[in-house]
Amino acid sequence: MQESRELIKKWSRRLRFLLAVAFWLIPLVTVAYWLCANMLPLEEAQRALLVPIPGDLPLSARLMAIAATMLPAGVSMYGVWVLKRLFGLYEQGEIFTESTVGCFRSLARTLFLSFGASVLSVPLLSLALTLHFPPGERMVSLSLGSPDLTALFVGAMLRVAAWVMAEGHRLSQDQELTI
Repeated sequence: MQESRELIKKWSRRLRFLLAVAFWLIPLVTVAYWLCANMLPLEEAQRALLVPIPGDLPLSARLMAIAATMLPAGVSMYGVWVLKRLFGLYEQGEIFTESTVGCFRSLARTLFLSFGASVLSVPLLSLALTLHFPPGERMVSLSLGSPDLTALFVGAMLRVAAWVMAEGHRLSQDQELTI
């Protein structure tokens, strides 16, 4: 049992480090992608947004694209921060505690927010990428796909898991108080 706890601590420490790196990479990569968008193939963005992007994007469009994509990026950063906190608790030996239950609740919330951010960011991004077009050629697209629905479903499962963990924690405390 002690060996498994040491493994949990060791891997939690490693994962916390990777999550700390990811926390900072998310906004850096997002900003770098749009600032360098004219040097990159944009076919994937065109396919995902159903928006034609002929030629180079003006700086104003790229700055608006950064703002639009920072919405889901911010939600991802929040999720990574919660995971970093959870693995920090695991590293300290806290497994079924009120704090870890709170992290699971926050992760469920993150997935629900991810759904909302995705639904909002697609029309904002499509508008940002076509706002410099002449009137009549500007576009707003909407998208709802399997990843969005998966986020909702997994968020609901995590929410139920948090309730189960909270109940297990409460039962454990009741048992400790029983003589």
